[in-house]
Amino acid sequence: MIQVKQYHDVLEFLKENEDSMLQNESLNNLILGLANRMKNLPEFGDGKLFYSILRDGQTIGQALRSHVNKPLAITRMKEDEVRALVEHLESEKLELHGVIGPLESSELFSTMWRRKSKLDMHQGVYELTELFMPKIDEMQIHQATDADLSVCRQLLEGFIRDAFPDDENIEDRAQEIAERNIKAKSLYLLKDKKNRFVSMAGKVSESKNAGTVSLVYTPNELRGNGYGSLVTAMVSKEVLDSGKEKCNLFTDLSNPTSNSIYSKIGYKKIGESKHFSFYSLGDS
Repeated sequence: MIQVKQYHDVLEFLKENEDSMLQNESLNNLILGLANRMKNLPEFGDGKLFYSILRDGQTIGQALRSHVNKPLAITRMKEDEVRALVEHLESEKLELHGVIGPLESSELFSTMWRRKSKLDMHQGVYELTELFMPKIDEMQIHQATDADLSVCRQLLEGFIRDAFPDDENIEDRAQEIAERNIKAKSLYLLKDKKNRFVSMAGKVSESKNAGTVSLVYTPNELRGNGYGSLVTAMVSKEVLDSGKEKCNLFTDLSNPTSNSIYSKIGYKKIGESKHFSFYSLGDS
């Protein structure tokens, strides 16, 4: 028998589900990271949703939405488990903007949901436990501060244009991400021997044993110099040095260059994820 259980808050959700999700910590890094952010910042998110899926009383899957405008994040589930979740959500007459999660589960959910879907992202999930540091050659890592807000915003605008070309609020979104990550002391800039900022990466979330690296960006005119690989390695080292056992990240599977540079510093592909957006025929 399959049941869907809803939770009132993130603390209740984590109490019953964190240990289960930690068994595949890097594959579940999105849900774990969002849940930990909500635990530490109770004001974060609007329209939060928390669910677990149980088979014969045993927890076998989870679903979480951090904000009414964000996709539903799900863990790996079998077809009948996904169907039970979809039917439960539809019985509550919920509107969802999308779904994101492991390859098969997200595909199943997108075909079962009552609205049309389109694929926004197909990503690889990578994990690192042993870091292979590239040559540094007098390069330095710099933790971004308020004084670096302008350069961080410019780099983030470039990152968003590359990763989310259809975004209609690039400037505002870049400003918000820059301010949030500078405040959290989680955004890093790579400085070359001429004291120029040439690349960027961030520690965007964490779980019990792992940290997630993202926001990796090098301006077009500076690519091909190994800056992206180096800044990713340096931020990954920051994660490991903080006491975490591993790092993880998402990468665009259509970009063989980024997949290659992550592999060279020790990241190994452990899974795939898809993000689908939902829309009605009138929106297409």
